[in-house]
Amino acid sequence: PFVAKPAAASATAPQLGPTEEERQQRSAHLRRQRDRLIQKRAAERQRQLEHFQNEKTAQAAARGIDSSAASEPGQMAAGRRLVAELTPGAVVANPAMGRQTDTAAADRMRQALTAQLRSTLARSAATNSDSVEARVSQLEGMRGGGSHGA
Repeated sequence: PFVAKPAAASATAPQLGPTEEERQQRSAHLRRQRDRLIQKRAAERQRQLEHFQNEKTAQAAARGIDSSAASEPGQMAAGRRLVAELTPGAVVANPAMGRQTDTAAADRMRQALTAQLRSTLARSAATNSDSVEARVSQLEGMRGGGSHGA
């Protein structure tokens, strides 16, 4: 009888998919494309950054601001202190103490917020109690006037 040999069948059957060499070529091609795309994006980001910096410098020059003077650490710290002093409810850091821990700063901020909320609540409660008392008086007047008229 006729018995098919597996080796002969696989040799004559058409191959499915790309060969190993075709896969390697495709992989190399995709790698080159990816590298070109990465370089193109990096160049575009660099161009945008330079454009932004040039605009920023031109705007500062138009306003008469020296960009090197604004970046000095002492002036930046003085500016931050001034903003903190002029902002209502802000916690002003003591420059002599230097950098404090984040938890201590967070505690001070919570305390300042709590004090501000308490004062707001006290003002709100005083305003609301006046209106509540007026409403109660109005209702009592309506009830008293209705009972006398009946």
